[in-house]
Amino acid sequence: LAEFVSWGMAHYPSQMYALLGRSHGRGADGVVDDDHYGQTMSIPDFARAMAAGGRPIDLVVFDACRMQTVEVASELRGRAEVAVASMDRVGGQGLDPDLLLGELAQSQDARAVARRLVENSQPRQREVFGSLSAVDLEKTD
Repeated sequence: LAEFVSWGMAHYPSQMYALLGRSHGRGADGVVDDDHYGQTMSIPDFARAMAAGGRPIDLVVFDACRMQTVEVASELRGRAEVAVASMDRVGGQGLDPDLLLGELAQSQDARAVARRLVENSQPRQREVFGSLSAVDLEKTD
């Protein structure tokens, strides 16, 4: 992940960067399963990988179960501006990628994109996410 973040930011300069974590989530115990090695990336490792681009990620979206926790937010502080995630289980269909890409295409403001993702009332989103919230990581302490 660190190599991907570093490469992407070096090769695709932008005013805003978003990272979608789409896999299994285990809250403070980790996110993104590696089926080949049978491991889950720890939250501290995920946070370090996010920092590999040399600047904070503007928006991190977790399409994974149970990622909106105090422990995760604490680890991501300083590495991302805003986190969008669920405290609950996330359905198998996951976040509609067209919704996320459409919101990103309309705005370079991470907080505005996060707010619109959370406020979206598409039937698919209501089915997939039991809860969905945005946390301003700069205000966590």
